[in-house]
Amino acid sequence: MNKKNILTGVGIILGFIFPLIGVFILENTRPEFSTFKNLSEQASLIINTRLLTFALMLDALVFFLFVKLNLDSIARGLLIAASIFLVTLVIFEFFL
Repeated sequence: MNKKNILTGVGIILGFIFPLIGVFILENTRPEFSTFKNLSEQASLIINTRLLTFALMLDALVFFLFVKLNLDSIARGLLIAASIFLVTLVIFEFFL
């Protein structure tokens, strides 16, 4: 494996870690996002969609940071991970 592929893999891993960090931050700062016990299915779906959207925003922020730092291989990996999250978001929003 060459260095470019390794950096792309690092970007993919970071692309999945940063949204988890974003969800953790959002759940700790907004307590209404952490309780799903008494919510209807529709309300739960809306909250999940907002969590995924926030995660994508955090991924975009980190993506542009790596582009600015000329680390294009890592940015490519982040874009791949963000694309996977985007497909998940579209499924949640339109098909569930």
